[in-house]
Amino acid sequence: MNTEKQKKLITAEEWETRLDQIPISRTQINKLIINYLVSEGFQNAAEQFSKESSTELNLDISLQARNQIRIAIVSGEIDKSIQLINDLDPNLLQEQPGLLFALRLQKLVTYIRENKISEALAYGQEVLVPTAKGNPELLNELEKALSLLAFSDIQESPLAEISSPAYKLKIASDVNAAILKNKGKNQETTSLGQAFKVLEWTQKKLDKTVSFPKIALSEFKL
Repeated sequence: MNTEKQKKLITAEEWETRLDQIPISRTQINKLIINYLVSEGFQNAAEQFSKESSTELNLDISLQARNQIRIAIVSGEIDKSIQLINDLDPNLLQEQPGLLFALRLQKLVTYIRENKISEALAYGQEVLVPTAKGNPELLNELEKALSLLAFSDIQESPLAEISSPAYKLKIASDVNAAILKNKGKNQETTSLGQAFKVLEWTQKKLDKTVSFPKIALSEFKL
């Protein structure tokens, strides 16, 4: 029996009408956006949005430092980002060697992208191999990065993603989340991430009985 036919069908027009009837104030939306920007460490954006929307901004004491760390990672200044992380939380990278490895791997990728082959090989052998030794997952990541050496243009590699700005943003977000967690703060409860988790759960529950226009949550990286 086709269970899909048993579902109640809600058209896109009807769905939009129902959504428009949900009472959500602009103030609530603005606060949610502010919380997300602060939790992710986007200091300048949070301050600018606060001014433009007249929304109160409760600055996290670590916001400026987290913002500087994010900028350093995205800019490819890996040594600087590591120093900033250690200044803010000296134990973080010791407790989470996977994060340190991910950061250092980006330095290796930068060497390869700049065609500094000898530096890349030396850095990989002296810094990354000892860290990854005995850890199959890290060794696999190292092998992937080193495989970029086989391409004259990294963008032609199947693994070009690891040298992309989006990948750096992901690492920056992972570092930011780890910092917040170490400070006893749950990033998911102070950002849009929690709202998306609730939405994902709700859509799955509703999908069992109703056919409706769904939001493709996989397109959002919160």
